[in-house]
Amino acid sequence: TLNDRLELDWPKPWAPARKYTVRRYDREALEADFDVVVHEGGVAAEWAASAEVGETVVIAGPPGSQAFAHTYDHYVLAVDPTGLPSVARWLEESPDDISADVLIDVDHDDERGYPLAARDGVRVTWLDRSNGSRLADEAMALDLPEGRSTFVFAAGEAGDIKPLRRWSKERGIDSLITGYWKRGVADLDE
Repeated sequence: TLNDRLELDWPKPWAPARKYTVRRYDREALEADFDVVVHEGGVAAEWAASAEVGETVVIAGPPGSQAFAHTYDHYVLAVDPTGLPSVARWLEESPDDISADVLIDVDHDDERGYPLAARDGVRVTWLDRSNGSRLADEAMALDLPEGRSTFVFAAGEAGDIKPLRRWSKERGIDSLITGYWKRGVADLDE
């Protein structure tokens, strides 16, 4: 049910829940796709590994506060595999004349096969983080277009993307920088 602030009132005690990007939604077929990184530990990873066809799942949203407009002149999208669904959907829904630098931090070569729409004006760079993340350093070293509005979206391991918060603030760049997970912690919300 909705409360007077137009927020959902969840029954108590709350069932285990996590926020995820909808990768694909088909209104006519009533289908939604979510990509989940399967790893040891974590509510969503354990659910994804054991989910069965026909299992009941409750979906609420979108919250809207995590969306960003397609109105900037240039975008920097800096993510690890957990942020790939957001980047992939954004690329598919963005205007044809989009300008973006996409930086993706991966541990394994098979992660480079994630399907991303090929777009003119979008440069995709895959980074090898097997010896430590260079995601923030590579993003901060980009040659951003002069005199054009830029937006930075960063999602992934909290410590790896943290430097981008200060950098974007110091440069006056609008941003959405969100730690999806923390190294050594199975559930970030705990």
